[in-house]
Amino acid sequence: MNENDVAAIAQLFGKPKEEISTAITNGGVSKLVADFTASRKIMTQEDFDKYQENYRQVVINDLVSNKHDLPQAIYEYVKGSVLEKKERDLAKTFGVSDYKGFNDLMDKIVEQSKNRPDEDEIKRLKSKIVEIETEKEKAVSEAIENGNKRFIGAELGKLISDIPIDADGEALENQKEVLLTMFKMRHKINVDGEKIVVMDHDGKPITDSKLDPRPLSEIFNEFAPKYVKLKSPDGGRGDGSTNPKGEISFDEYCIKNNIERNSLAAATAQKELTTRGFKLV
Repeated sequence: MNENDVAAIAQLFGKPKEEISTAITNGGVSKLVADFTASRKIMTQEDFDKYQENYRQVVINDLVSNKHDLPQAIYEYVKGSVLEKKERDLAKTFGVSDYKGFNDLMDKIVEQSKNRPDEDEIKRLKSKIVEIETEKEKAVSEAIENGNKRFIGAELGKLISDIPIDADGEALENQKEVLLTMFKMRHKINVDGEKIVVMDHDGKPITDSKLDPRPLSEIFNEFAPKYVKLKSPDGGRGDGSTNPKGEISFDEYCIKNNIERNSLAAATAQKELTTRGFKLV
């Protein structure tokens, strides 16, 4: 038994050399390894670098969402940078090259017009600029949101088509509807760049051990057997452990579809779902 090897292993495990020698002699090394890995998180250098990168972004996002917790100097710097950018954009649009602050810029924009307006006109112009900027931001936001919804809808459509639900005809379509409805109720889905990010009901991203978002397909396929019966792996019928018609929470269904719980619309929806074979819970 090489003493240098024993000393190196003892230093790695944080154990006395005598304990390491005994473990090697008596076959107890596997327990030492199991205890060591259970009390530590082991990553490759590549995975650890990725973890650091993701965790740094988590901290940044938290600071942005809780801006009042930022140090005042940082908050003022960010706020000033945003205002300066808007000033530069306006100055470029109206061809103003020399100004001091936002109010001075507005005055010089007004001065360029043939007939200098009065103070009320200046206020109206400033208000109109803010209004146009707000409308533009809203239009961009709505376009992005609609695009993201279509992207998410297309991905969910592919997944629901590939799920091997153990049903045919109308029953199959009913179970697809149940599965999609319940998945959307239990999760929040956003688009980050070109990636779909799935979050739990509390709005926290569902990630793997490296803090990378888990794929939508992986989460959806794990979720499906909770609400629909799937065919057996060989393509035959399942074991019948799941209600073939599916179950649906009627309270959650009403909330999702903006239906008053004790209303005529609720009674109509309840009758329709029951007729179509859903089990309301």
